[in-house]
Amino acid sequence: MNLAASRDVCSWAGFTLLEAVAGRRRHFYLHARRGMNAMVMAILHYMNRVTWQVEASVHTLTLHCAMDTTSRAGNHSITRGTRRIVDLERFGVVECEKHTDQKTGAIYFKSIVVTERFFDMIGMNVEEALRERDTAFGKWKNDQNLGLDISLSEMGKMSVTEYSSLRKQYVVAKAWSLRHDKKITKAQIRRAKRLAQKPKDELRRIIAEELFQKTSNSARDFSSAAISSFNRQVGQRMRYIYVLAVADDPPDDAPQPLN
Repeated sequence: MNLAASRDVCSWAGFTLLEAVAGRRRHFYLHARRGMNAMVMAILHYMNRVTWQVEASVHTLTLHCAMDTTSRAGNHSITRGTRRIVDLERFGVVECEKHTDQKTGAIYFKSIVVTERFFDMIGMNVEEALRERDTAFGKWKNDQNLGLDISLSEMGKMSVTEYSSLRKQYVVAKAWSLRHDKKITKAQIRRAKRLAQKPKDELRRIIAEELFQKTSNSARDFSSAAISSFNRQVGQRMRYIYVLAVADDPPDDAPQPLN
């Protein structure tokens, strides 16, 4: 990382030699050069030394580089960061794969893997990078720190290629889980804003009915202590709805949200 920070990666000779392949005919202007240097540092920060996979989304990389923008209308954009990734992909410095939601067809994650050209661009010998990868892989296998749920016997027989494939599946699954949780959260916020507009008595009745329906017949208890506990839960959920109604994201210490 120190080696990459000490040089301007846009001065790499490969950008000139590969112009015909990449289809780019102009040099990077000043702000694009700064953005490219920042993006390379972000890639190095999130890169897995064994798999050479960048274990972060384009959105995270753009935020890391402070290249995201917000319009006057409040729309958030990561176009500046996306352009730098597209440039690197065009010159073969990274390889990208888009993962889409089968139901909606929307892209929820773009996996990024650096190639040997990436190390040449930052001024590192490719053979040295390969040796570093083999050393790190051997160390992680001995320390049982591969970050995957596999047995020790399978770990001993595993190659770098096999581990890279499994690690990629893990990263993509994690990205899908984060997207799924985010969608649920947005739905909860929209519902909370609708419920917060109702009178308090009606809101209390709606929440009480939902809680009562979720309780199984065998678990229903009509003692005074159980009723007091039930009323406290209703009050907690009412406060949570009012908090969500005025916030873009739920608080970290919020009670259980409505389904």
